[in-house]
Amino acid sequence: MNRLYKLRLGVLVSLLCPLFLEAGNKGEKLDRAEWGFPMHRSINRKACESLPEPLKTFYMVHQSYLEMHSTDADSRRYAAADEACRHFIDADHYDQALPLDSLPLFLDSALARFGDSFVYAHGIVPYQCLIHTRKLQWAFEHQNMEAILRYSADLGHYAADANVPLHTHSNYNGQFTNQWGIHALWETELPFYYLDTLESMLTQGSVVYDIPAYMHQRVEKAHQLASQTLEAERVARKSVPVPAQFAFVWQGKTRKKMASWTFAQTYGQRVLASIIEQYTTSVNTVSSLWFTAWVMAGEPLLPSDHQGHDWPFPIQQESWDHE
Repeated sequence: MNRLYKLRLGVLVSLLCPLFLEAGNKGEKLDRAEWGFPMHRSINRKACESLPEPLKTFYMVHQSYLEMHSTDADSRRYAAADEACRHFIDADHYDQALPLDSLPLFLDSALARFGDSFVYAHGIVPYQCLIHTRKLQWAFEHQNMEAILRYSADLGHYAADANVPLHTHSNYNGQFTNQWGIHALWETELPFYYLDTLESMLTQGSVVYDIPAYMHQRVEKAHQLASQTLEAERVARKSVPVPAQFAFVWQGKTRKKMASWTFAQTYGQRVLASIIEQYTTSVNTVSSLWFTAWVMAGEPLLPSDHQGHDWPFPIQQESWDHE
């Protein structure tokens, strides 16, 4: 065996070993990272473009800020104990998940019926969307630029989360069915390959006249897709050999293991349509709630600088979610 052959063999082994070793190492538990940082930024960016005038012009001026701060809510999960529950809801833990007849429309009703421990343990994302829409309404009423931008960024995050199927199910990362990593696969890795297709979708926000019912419908629609999302992954895993399921890609200066293009295509045949639908719905939800908050505020003049007062928001969150 000559040295050139040994060198080539060594390079081949060094490339293949990580695929075999890491492909089997799917036991690491991922946090509920929602749409993933790149997708949250994309959703907030597209939501700015999907607003009716005159709000569109205002939001386009601040598009970079809203894109950059679209993941602030995720960052707070590691510093605030009450943050994580705002990103999901385990609809399958309610008496009747489909249709969601047993899910109250308001947070105080849910707390009264099921108790604080149950409700917060299983998530409050649809209620958080109402709370933040009303906070954004307050910011518009007071023409508080800082509050408008901060609440818009966070509302965009929560509203997008409500449309992720696995954020409406307790088996959010396949941990109960040995499907570890499916969360990132659906919301980050497949969109990575199909981002141009996703961002080509067009939608426009509109006024929401009944926010609790609207968010209830969004959660129910997402939950209808959860079982399909899990089952399609099981089928795709059986169709593609393990070494071919993964690849290493560079994202900036970081080398990451993620689904290969081969596996993305196989899984995408079954779920890409739902990803496109939920991405477009997320953009529409965000832009609609932003626009609704402004209309609820009386369509005030939009601030042109950092004017405003009474920051931070002076009223307790719970007072904004009642019948």
